[in-house]
Amino acid sequence: MKMYGPAQWRELCRFEDPQLARSVATSIASMEYEVRLPGNDRLSQQSCDEPTDFGAPPFIVQVDDNDWAALKDVLEEIVDEQREFDRLFETHHVKYRRRRIVIILTLTGVVEVLAILGLIEL
Repeated sequence: MKMYGPAQWRELCRFEDPQLARSVATSIASMEYEVRLPGNDRLSQQSCDEPTDFGAPPFIVQVDDNDWAALKDVLEEIVDEQREFDRLFETHHVKYRRRRIVIILTLTGVVEVLAILGLIEL
């Protein structure tokens, strides 16, 4: 969205969960709206793999006052979709982690069996 002057920031929503606040802000930014998380610079710059120490809640998502009404109308959908995405991502991540553990245990077992068979043939 084109800005013709300095943004007049207005609170859109508050979250207790810093990851959800960052995800909602990212979704809004991907819709090409101006958005910010004031006072939480680390929240907007931290990668998903880094430890999460964001400070104390609430985490406030702010948008330009001109965009507030349009975003307020779809905020619930954005939050619901983000929660669903996070849930699916976590489910997939857990399944992948389990699969990786099974593969490692299987390979370790195969190596041990081959080592034992190698020792028996000597």
